[in-house]
Amino acid sequence: MRGVPGNLKHNRSKKEQEIQDYKDATLDEMLNYIEENNLTYSQVWAYAKENVKQDWLDVLWSRQRRNIIKGVTIQRNYEVAKKRNKEFYQWCKDNNFTVQEGLNKAKDIPEFSKICSSPAAINLLCDLERAEQSKKVKEGKPNTRKPKKVRCLEDGLVFPSINKTAEYYGIKRTHDISDCCYGVIGSVKGLHFEFVNQEDK
Repeated sequence: MRGVPGNLKHNRSKKEQEIQDYKDATLDEMLNYIEENNLTYSQVWAYAKENVKQDWLDVLWSRQRRNIIKGVTIQRNYEVAKKRNKEFYQWCKDNNFTVQEGLNKAKDIPEFSKICSSPAAINLLCDLERAEQSKKVKEGKPNTRKPKKVRCLEDGLVFPSINKTAEYYGIKRTHDISDCCYGVIGSVKGLHFEFVNQEDK
């Protein structure tokens, strides 16, 4: 059986290398565009299809290059979300809001609207706030925020703080009571709560 002529092997290798170089150059172009426009992975696909960018689609159909793009977009989105969370937390501190108060007031602020609809971001911010408050207590700098009195609508009992309310009813996540008072959720363990003082609402 005849083998493939040497010159044909050389031409094929050269052609394959040209294709690889073309895809790598396109990949660099895509990564720059993703960085400049802060695209998610799904948005990259949508942009390529809507604009009929065949060179982009060729790259996306290559598993190795597709994984590179996916990794870059995930990391980029993580960094953007981290920066946004940091800015939101600082905004809350500057305005003397708790995280829950900030979330309640920031729903109509465009740069913070995504945080308000992200359970992961909300939990992260609440954990950050609790950690900072614990640190202040350990350093001998007690939390200066005035505790908010809470009333249970079912039995009419009034408690001096959210923590005392949670302790009495055996509620582990104290911010659920806060969410209920702000109207974010309807009830906690079948109970309904409200702040006693109007200014706390």
